[in-house]
Amino acid sequence: MLARLAHQGESAFIGCCCRAFAERHHRLFQQSSLDCILIDIEDQTCYELDQATAAYQGRFQRQTTLRLEALEWLLEQRQRALPGAGGKAAS
Repeated sequence: MLARLAHQGESAFIGCCCRAFAERHHRLFQQSSLDCILIDIEDQTCYELDQATAAYQGRFQRQTTLRLEALEWLLEQRQRALPGAGGKAAS
């Protein structure tokens, strides 16, 4: 996925994942040409529930909780940094 985004001309990736996923795939994020920011999720993860295989196949049945306040803040900061934003977040 990161390689595809880079090939499409993207320069950054913002995503949400559990700490275990980030640690297991750290090298991929580090080796990517993209600037990557990962926000840790809250709640039990597929790794903690021994359901990683099901999750990778898109069959993880649990719902996790995203840290929406952190994601919203980050996206707001990004919006403010965009050229022409005038230092204000777009509404």
